Amino acid sequence: MGRFGIIGTWTLAFVYSSEIFPTPLRATGISWCYFSSFIGGAIGPFIADLGNYTGYHSLPVFVMSGIALVAGLLALSLPETKGRPLPANIDESIMLKDKKVIWINM
Repeated sequence: MGRFGIIGTWTLAFVYSSEIFPTPLRATGISWCYFSSFIGGAIGPFIADLGNYTGYHSLPVFVMSGIALVAGLLALSLPETKGRPLPANIDESIMLKDKKVIWINM
């Protein structure tokens, strides 16, 4: 179940990030997304060892759950891209940001 969540999140993050970045910045934006995910992957084992260092063996679960909760709440502030063309320039990307929808419409 955990692998399913990780794979789904990874796929959605990069599909969505390719939709919100304007064409001139799309490659750079996706590169920064990859970079930040690798930083998180490098820090993950250290967070997993927090329980051994502090004596609170449930601390890694709380830290990783807190990070996931904050990321999920921040994702709600992203604009809806369903049925809209990809932004071609920075001005169109700003207009996409101004027309945001908080809840996902299916």
